[in-house]
Amino acid sequence: MKHLTIKLILIVISSGLFSSLYSQKRSEKRGVSYEIPYVEDVTVLSKGVSWFYNWGVAPGNSNVSASYQDYLDYIPMVWNNGYDRTKLRNFLSTHPSVKYILGFNEPNFTAQANMGPAKAAAAWPELETIANEFGLKIVGPAVNYAPGGSGSVTENGVNYSDPVKYYDAFFAACPTCKVDYVAIHSYMNDPAALSWYVDQFVTKYKKPVWLTEFCAWENNKPLTSGRTEGTAYQKNAMVRKVEQLELNPMVAKYAWFIPRTNNEIGFPYMQLLRNVNTNPDYEIVGPGVLTELGKIYINMSSFDSAHYFGVNEQIPAKDYMQSFYVNLESSTDPESSIPIQIAGFEGGIFTDYFVDIPSAGQYQLSLRISSKANVNPKFTISSNETELTTQEVASTGGIDTWQVRSLPLTLPSGKQTIRILSNGISGCKFQWLNFSQPSDVKTPIDLTLKAFKDENNQLQIQSESKIFKVAILDLSGKVLLSKLNIRQIDISGLENGFYMLQVDFENNSRSTIKFVKN
Repeated sequence: MKHLTIKLILIVISSGLFSSLYSQKRSEKRGVSYEIPYVEDVTVLSKGVSWFYNWGVAPGNSNVSASYQDYLDYIPMVWNNGYDRTKLRNFLSTHPSVKYILGFNEPNFTAQANMGPAKAAAAWPELETIANEFGLKIVGPAVNYAPGGSGSVTENGVNYSDPVKYYDAFFAACPTCKVDYVAIHSYMNDPAALSWYVDQFVTKYKKPVWLTEFCAWENNKPLTSGRTEGTAYQKNAMVRKVEQLELNPMVAKYAWFIPRTNNEIGFPYMQLLRNVNTNPDYEIVGPGVLTELGKIYINMSSFDSAHYFGVNEQIPAKDYMQSFYVNLESSTDPESSIPIQIAGFEGGIFTDYFVDIPSAGQYQLSLRISSKANVNPKFTISSNETELTTQEVASTGGIDTWQVRSLPLTLPSGKQTIRILSNGISGCKFQWLNFSQPSDVKTPIDLTLKAFKDENNQLQIQSESKIFKVAILDLSGKVLLSKLNIRQIDISGLENGFYMLQVDFENNSRSTIKFVKN
């Protein structure tokens, strides 16, 4: 698709510069389809996007053209057989870093390149000649399901609304044509449908796929029942799709359509950039300002399998390597510089992180979370699928009240996948995590903690701090009793002797005192 209901502009993305927030390297797959009109757009998009194209043979904006190479890759396209050969050769001659060239755009659409498979095959050898001249790999025609009837191309009496049928005929007409990658577009809402669609082409043609246009655009209820619901659906569907595209080794590159239309409050709610126009119906902002959808697309994990986080390193919760139905949103933590956070980190949802632990032993896992008042989140921690511990932590007192909660655990040494599984009920968000050894942890001691046994064998606990959990341990450290949110505990079942009282406070501190039962 080259046109919306308004003229589209190409978006250029930053390729080499990184924010200090990024420990993972930027995704080489992630791109945009857009004629970038502003250098400010290049700068803001460059943090998470590595490439762009604009359906043409060279960038269209002179300011962007002069600066984009400091940030990202541009990939030229021959939209149909009417492309400017001289302009393309001039661009390739002056930009020797270009590695790819994109083939015809939606040739099975009469409103787009409008080229039957035999016609496209006949034009392909000239494209091969140019590619060989400049050492380029060729991305095949970008196909999608075309509208029926006159909306799709008919050649020799055969209609090609089906993109697989089109590619079959193209390869039959051009069996020796050089096609290094198959290109497709998809506007399916359902991430599972997109996965099925991509796998069709991988399985049949045994070539890596470029998904050069995608977002959720099908006219289904989730996108038509109101702006709020539609925006949330687009956001959550995008997260699912990016996860699967990044983790599928047969997907070489993908590009979001489209970063800006100047209609951010209208269907299908897929803008990455805020409006820049003079329409009085919209709030006007300057160029280079991301929507929430844009913040997520730019800042979500690059799924960098080569990077392992270390001890004492703040790990953004967003930089997971695998998840079960995680949703992302703009940060609400005033003390964090991480731009997006995990929302709704609730029962059954998990995230996996690659971590390198230098030596086996005792560690403290700290989690920066928020939770609803009176809701105590509960987490199960695993290493390489071996469960290590399940622990409950104190509520932070509000869904956007952020505090650090810590869990003691024993970790094996070496590179490992740490899974954090939420077992709690609804109402928890997640900003970052950190692993530290006990010697690194400075836990404040509550000097006001006191305890005494009353005549009813109840251990009465006194402290100026708010108590989260109380535990009775024997002198070997074994937990004998454990209770939440209490200031007395029944010790009538304990034999006479010495014990330890361990109290976890809601300010994330812990104190231990010895007492005797007699």
